[in-house]
Amino acid sequence: MDERAVFERHAERVLQFFVNKVRAPSDASDLAQETFARFFERARRGDVRSERAFLFGVANLVLKEYWKAKARQPEPLEPGDRSVSEMGVTQTTLGTRLARRESHGRMLLAMQQLRLDYQNVLELYYWHELKYEEIAEVLGQNPSTIGVWLRRAKQALARALEELPAVDEALPRAPEDLDRWLRESGSLAREAASAPEDSSA
Repeated sequence: MDERAVFERHAERVLQFFVNKVRAPSDASDLAQETFARFFERARRGDVRSERAFLFGVANLVLKEYWKAKARQPEPLEPGDRSVSEMGVTQTTLGTRLARRESHGRMLLAMQQLRLDYQNVLELYYWHELKYEEIAEVLGQNPSTIGVWLRRAKQALARALEELPAVDEALPRAPEDLDRWLRESGSLAREAASAPEDSSA
């Protein structure tokens, strides 16, 4: 395996996976590095079958370990059952950048209100364009479960958008509009995640 080529193929998307779910940009960078270190270790042992799905599976495990370590005391629920908002993420660098496009910034804010497993399934499907079978491998579920989660996640996202304070710009309501906005938000999020920090901020 050409590790440099693998890193160059996936670094931007792995960073994007973390940047909307952690408290600080430096945390996202550290977790991305940890993900690649673990992935390459497993790859050298011949454990990797589907490169992309396995890599995001490692990223998901690293993220859940991060939130368990952040908990002040043992929690009755797994991180995947809670939203990143409940776990202390109030605003992210990614959210701040996307706020310049108000509608997409609000989409990101609404996604942070969802339980983490639902946020993950939306991002993996719409932002990273993984198939049901790949998402199932990442999250350790059956493909049929992923279909159910995706439908419920979109319903929960629509409710979260409705609960946000009203603004002049119309938010997506119809399912096809929500699909389009999710894909557009993913494209903008990749650009924002890879953009250099604004030193004047």
